[in-house]
Amino acid sequence: AAQCEAMLEAGPAIISSIMGLYPPAFVERLKAKGIKWFANATTVAEAKAAAAAGADVVVAQGMEAGGHRGAFDPAKAQTELVGLFALLPAIVDAVNVPVVATGGIADARGVAAALMLGASAAQIGTGFLRCPEAKLAPAWADAIGRTLPEQPVPGGHREDPARRQPTAVRSQPVGRSRAQSTTVEQDDAGRGPRALGRLEDQQGQF
Repeated sequence: AAQCEAMLEAGPAIISSIMGLYPPAFVERLKAKGIKWFANATTVAEAKAAAAAGADVVVAQGMEAGGHRGAFDPAKAQTELVGLFALLPAIVDAVNVPVVATGGIADARGVAAALMLGASAAQIGTGFLRCPEAKLAPAWADAIGRTLPEQPVPGGHREDPARRQPTAVRSQPVGRSRAQSTTVEQDDAGRGPRALGRLEDQQGQF
């Protein structure tokens, strides 16, 4: 509750949520301040619930995502694993708000595929760990570029109650984020994350 109050006071352009939805009273207050709500969803049912609750944008998180699983119910986090490119068009068809694709996207090909499947934008996480600004140890950064799709081992959903609360974060408008002007190094085979600096030309502002 204290974090939510702090975010309302700061008045960012966007507040996001993960592992659940904000209560109606909080949604009403953020709407009154003109703040956009980006709600993370890992299933079609979650996406529909988020849209019904007033989310301005649904972030469709595929099972490939390297961060925390955003499932609303931790008991279902490991049984409702859906790949992004199966999940994305289903969510696009199910809601009437813009959808951002995330999970396993690390280069321009992935972004282009997400846009073709109906996404309004793409969100990249792990791929940016190879940016110089991340200051990741070279061995780890190189390993990210060389790892094959079948090699990562999925982690479990944490049962930490604090992590089950929606998380409010400051964000910039999707169409002009600083991350999009960062160039990501390719791996030796040329298949790793590559220059993403002009993607804003393909995306609109929400």
